[in-house]
Amino acid sequence: DYYASRGLGDVYKRQFKIVSDIVAGMDEGALKMGDVMKAVMPQLQGKADGKVISDAVKKTLQSR
Repeated sequence: DYYASRGLGDVYKRQFKIVSDIVAGMDEGALKMGDVMKAVMPQLQGKADGKVISDAVKKTLQSR
């Protein structure tokens, strides 16, 4: 279980990195939840649960 949970942590870190990179490249006026989700989903669809992606987007936007 330790290794499985560690692997999940790495997956979440990669997803947050992808979201952060996309947000960093977006125009400040486009930093709304819906706009960011539209930009992020093509890269993460099928690789992550939508709720996890949504949480990553929310946390990234809150930290800006």
